[in-house]
Order: sequence, then C-alpha cells, then structure tokens
Amino acid sequence: MIPPELADLYARVCYWVTPDQGQPYALRVGALGPPELEAALLRQGASEWAYLTAHNPLSQATSPETNAARQEALVAELQAAGYALVPGYGEGLEGWPDEASVLALGLGPAAARRIAVRYRQAAFLAGRRGEAARLEPGLEPEP
Repeated sequence: MIPPELADLYARVCYWVTPDQGQPYALRVGALGPPELEAALLRQGASEWAYLTAHNPLSQATSPETNAARQEALVAELQAAGYALVPGYGEGLEGWPDEASVLALGLGPAAARRIAVRYRQAAFLAGRRGEAARLEPGLEPEP
C-alpha cells in the first residue's frame, strides 16, 4: 500500500514523456492517456504501459550521481527485456527535483511492480490503452 501522504504527492506530479520525435506530453494519475500515448501503443502493438524511475529509492533523496547510475541500470534492464522505451521525467514538486523516468510500452503492472520493487520504488504509473493512468504500489516502506 502506498502511504497516503506519498499517494497524494504522486497524484499531483506531472509525468512528462519526451519522445525523440514529436512533442512532449504529460501523463497524470486518473487521466486518460493522451493521443500521443495511444498512437505509440498502437505502433508497438501493445495494450499496456508502465512509467518508472530508479531515482530516490522509497522517496529518500539520493545523490545525482547515484540516481543517474540507477536510472541507467533500469533503462538497460528494460531494453534487454525488449520493451520499447520513451524517456521522460517526473516534474518535481515542493522543492523536490525532477526525476528522470522511462515509459515502457507493453510492460504490464505485475512485471512493472517486480522491477519497481528491485529499484526500491514506492510506486509507479501504469495504464492500458483507452484507460486512465493508475498509481500502482511498488515496494512497501518499512514502518
């Protein structure tokens, strides 16, 4: 379960997708995927997606160098698994820095949760074609 204070914060974040070609677009918890996401899913023959980061495990600030190395490892893992990836970043709020992120087309919530847990993420964004983006639980914070 995502702690309520984190769920509230994550729900207010704007999750940007920054494709190499075309305009950036945003994902929001509870909002339908924008047309650009729907088109990318159709091009890939995918029906689901996940938006992940490896930055700041369990929402604890980590050095920029450590965050960059962790994100590089996450992207390499997803590439090796054959997912189509689109870079992005979660827009920081309340003094929190932006977090490099990645949209993985075709990655379902169960597999995404296993990855989020490995990278010690409390939550991630997931969705299906034609449905609203959902905040999904990752690793449960220790009490």
